[in-house]
Amino acid sequence: MCNIKIIYFNNMAYMFLNSIKLLMHKINFFVAVRSNIFLLLALLISFISISSSFKSIKTFSENADEGYYLKYASEIGNKGPAEFPGLFKSYIENKEFWFYPNPLRIGHIFMTAFWLKIFGYTYINLAYFSLLCFSLFLIFSFFFVKKYFGSRIAVFFIILQAFSPLNMAMARRALMDACVNLFVFLTIWIFYENLKKENTVKANCISLPASKNQNLSLFFRWLFFIIFYAWTILIKENLVLLSVFFVFYVFINKWQNRRPLAVRAIFCATVLPWATVGCAYLLACGNFNIFADTVKIIIASPAKNYYALCYGSGPWFRYFIDFFLISPPVSLLAAGFIFYYLTQKKWQKILIYLILFSFIMLCIMNLFTKNIRYLIFLDMPLRLFAVLMIKNIAERFFTVKAKANRLLFLIILFAVSLDYSRFNFLFCKSRIYDPMTTVILKADLIVPTEEK
Repeated sequence: MCNIKIIYFNNMAYMFLNSIKLLMHKINFFVAVRSNIFLLLALLISFISISSSFKSIKTFSENADEGYYLKYASEIGNKGPAEFPGLFKSYIENKEFWFYPNPLRIGHIFMTAFWLKIFGYTYINLAYFSLLCFSLFLIFSFFFVKKYFGSRIAVFFIILQAFSPLNMAMARRALMDACVNLFVFLTIWIFYENLKKENTVKANCISLPASKNQNLSLFFRWLFFIIFYAWTILIKENLVLLSVFFVFYVFINKWQNRRPLAVRAIFCATVLPWATVGCAYLLACGNFNIFADTVKIIIASPAKNYYALCYGSGPWFRYFIDFFLISPPVSLLAAGFIFYYLTQKKWQKILIYLILFSFIMLCIMNLFTKNIRYLIFLDMPLRLFAVLMIKNIAERFFTVKAKANRLLFLIILFAVSLDYSRFNFLFCKSRIYDPMTTVILKADLIVPTEEK
């Protein structure tokens, strides 16, 4: 009888191991499928998940940011750009408006006005504009990662990025954060490409002078960047602070490549887009006095904003806490990768670019009201770092690429399941609108929800 039991359990163990082996082979097959299929699949699943979660939004915040974005878009959509001076006048005259989005966000207002004019002036349609921006962000970020890290990493990255709790949450609201994320990402990518091209031309000029075609190509590249960056600032005024990072990186680039300082890049990242934005503001405001009054209000209002003071204050490490609360595994893996990578002897320029971008923008945004929505554009590099960390872990366990891919895929799926559960719990079940630290801690029952 004992021998029969042993044989039975041996057979069960053998069948179990065969099942695991078969599963791993299937995983390896799916990993080997063309990357574009994974891109479309991740987009589809993410789109369906976010769209289906719209029903959990009982009401939109009519008296907060969402209400103002719909109001601005409706005014411009119905009355045209000539209504902009009226928006500024109304904003200046009504003190209760000062604590909410200002009409300097011309770029976002124009795009949403055009979108809503086609589909209708409703909060749901404004939320679908956010979903569109998120979908475009996924597509562009996929091709970015594919270009610099290969199809394999791009596939795993897009799976993880498509289920980012923060990005999914903003993709279902009538807010501007998904739009900001898209344009910031494209802006820093275009800048890096332009600087890289300029380095190549300068390196070739050592032996041969640059041709007219090369100079013309660089001219149009930088012209496109100036226009695009100016539009990004017009979407949200504080994105002018990206110039700090751009200038800093130009100096780092000089040190990295042992080349003369790229003065043209500095001008294209500062003076020229600023001048373009200034002209756009003056045209929208009608005169300089209205523009000056609006800027004064924007600068002074946070000091009197009770909500910002109560919920948006805190120490410099508050953003670390917020990212960890929303996505614990990704935050830990990303932090681990940064420390690991900086100890290596050889550095990849694009990774140093993204690490510096994350660090500098984190430092800059710490000077203002702290809300993780305002740093949504750091979610992309953090998730890329997390994937690269998992890749390093998988390759430590398995030297065979196929086996490493299987482990990488399984860990990514595990991280995705945790991220989706956080999104569902925080933003669907708990119905969090603004993911402030206190609100998340209350949802997780780490701090009391009410006093007794």
